[in-house]
Amino acid sequence: MRAHLRPRDDRPVTTPPDPLAALRTRSYLGLLLFAAVLGVPVSAAAYGFLELTTEMQGWVFTDLPNGLGFHGEPVWWPLPLLAVGGVLVGLTIRYLPGNGGESPAEGFKARAAPLPVELPGIALAALATLSFGVVLGPEAPLIALGGGLAVCAVRLAKRDAPASTGAVVAAAGSFAAIGTLLGSPILGAFLLMEASGLGGPTLTLVLVPGLLAAGVGSLIFIGLNAWTGFGMFSLALPGLPLVAGAAMGIGTMCAVMLKLPMTSVLLATLLMLSDGLAVMPLVIVAVVVGYVVSVRLSPALAPAPAAAPAEAAEETTGPPAEAPVPGS
Repeated sequence: MRAHLRPRDDRPVTTPPDPLAALRTRSYLGLLLFAAVLGVPVSAAAYGFLELTTEMQGWVFTDLPNGLGFHGEPVWWPLPLLAVGGVLVGLTIRYLPGNGGESPAEGFKARAAPLPVELPGIALAALATLSFGVVLGPEAPLIALGGGLAVCAVRLAKRDAPASTGAVVAAAGSFAAIGTLLGSPILGAFLLMEASGLGGPTLTLVLVPGLLAAGVGSLIFIGLNAWTGFGMFSLALPGLPLVAGAAMGIGTMCAVMLKLPMTSVLLATLLMLSDGLAVMPLVIVAVVVGYVVSVRLSPALAPAPAAAPAEAAEETTGPPAEAPVPGS
């Protein structure tokens, strides 16, 4: 008789682990509080760094030529300044730890936060580069400095903190450093979400098709509007009173219902149109508080039961099939 498969209906049903279990712990609340407090000195340091860079540029390109007797900045003035800036950066790389930070030619990528001993070299190299006219943005230095300062804070607060905690706090420091540099906290958050690798190596693979589909869908809406004249269909709420309260309420409601905090911030901001950017910091705080509270109040998933020992995938009934006899 031939062997046949028998369906197995006695396999144990396992429940997947709760991905939000860590958020319900007291340690995670402490982490959120630490991140909120950490944002104050890191943001202040980033603000001071940007202000110092601006003052240095004004002194190098405006005050110094006038002090030397020139009527305005000569055409050739940037050339020696670039040479001086290059020498200062070279000396920083040569004699200070950290190589002056990562090379900007490599672009944004997932990198570990710099060590505390590397922070002076990174700050000096960035200051010399930006102050003497090299056309590079301050995003990468601020990300590195914010993450490094956060690591210093973790080491001062708890020397035996696990590596995962240090990585999360370092990312929070980088968020705080460029929170408003790009004009919007949510833009800086999305930049770091992709560049830091916090979402895993497959995050971009998942988001890019959706991003493309969303862009194509938007173009279709625009084309159909121009073709039919029916108008655009949007959830925007223009000329709304009590904008801040409405935006906070919308963002918090979406975060509680959807459990998607970043999307909730972005949605509430876009619905407010031109007022969205002004109320975004309030929306962020409201969304985070609402999201954390809702997760902590919701029931946790039951732990998965122990799996039963593995059984044979195939069972036979009756005597085994005999091999055919040649010539029969």
